[in-house]
Amino acid sequence: YGIEKSENSLRDAARTTETELQQAIRAVEQAKDSLKGYCEKEDSPGDSAIAWAKQEKESDISDLNAELAQINSLTETLNDFKTASDGLSSKKTAYEIASKADQTAQEKLQQEATKISNQSSELLTVLQSAKTFVDKTDPLEQCPVCEQGVDRDALSKSIQDRIRSMGALKTASNAVTRTKRTLNSAEDAYTAQLTSIATNGKAAVSAINSQDLDCLKDSEFPAVVMPDEIEDVAAVELLKPLADKIEDIIKTLGDRSKEIGESQTRRTAILSFLEQVEENEKKQVDLARISQGLTKALGIVEKERKDFVKNVLEEISNEVDRLYANLHPNE
Repeated sequence: YGIEKSENSLRDAARTTETELQQAIRAVEQAKDSLKGYCEKEDSPGDSAIAWAKQEKESDISDLNAELAQINSLTETLNDFKTASDGLSSKKTAYEIASKADQTAQEKLQQEATKISNQSSELLTVLQSAKTFVDKTDPLEQCPVCEQGVDRDALSKSIQDRIRSMGALKTASNAVTRTKRTLNSAEDAYTAQLTSIATNGKAAVSAINSQDLDCLKDSEFPAVVMPDEIEDVAAVELLKPLADKIEDIIKTLGDRSKEIGESQTRRTAILSFLEQVEENEKKQVDLARISQGLTKALGIVEKERKDFVKNVLEEISNEVDRLYANLHPNE
């Protein structure tokens, strides 16, 4: 039973090893076919796809990586400038709308002030402050302005009536407050956008002037000279020709970046298939050696089992013959 169990274990191990060996052989064939496909696409003059793949593995791609890094950096800088430039129109429109609304509110306020004894809107503020003072001062026996005797309640009511009669002026005054707040916010946003364009534009000009990319050699760049000290509005005007051209430049960079990315993806695939070939070829050698050893061991065990069985059967046969001879001596 022990010999049979060992023999079965060896047979299972040999069968498993053979399966793994065939898998390794197929993996090598498939990887080689893939490499051959890449090799043919590249019109490689070499006779062997493996040799070509090894050349690819040894090729220096540091210049390509440096080019891609420069493209990414320049693209980021140009995109910042483009984003700032694209946002100027909406900020300028918002500022102009807010400015017009504030002007309209100012004119309305002045009209209401003129209706009330031709006095300015400041009268409403004075009355409101006087009402607050009278209401919180108790007792109040003299007018704080003319120092004449007053009835506090009557004076408060009189001021309130006057304020009520100036309701339209108050509404107009509140409207001016709102439009002024909106105008200040829009002006700040517009000014900040101009500053952003000037700052990012200077960075874009510097980056363009310092780049040495082959993909941009045929591109025509607007001549932009940025003084060290320049107002944002003037800077934006100088940068306008570059802003008009920026989208084409970014597209050129994007096309080249895509081309490099596809090249890197192709190279990664080639190196992966080459690695599969090398690993599985090594595995083939190891598995073939193991398979050979298992087959040899299995043959030995089978022979030993058969010899053992044969010997046992012969011993049994001899013993049977001996016993039979003892029982039948005369035969």
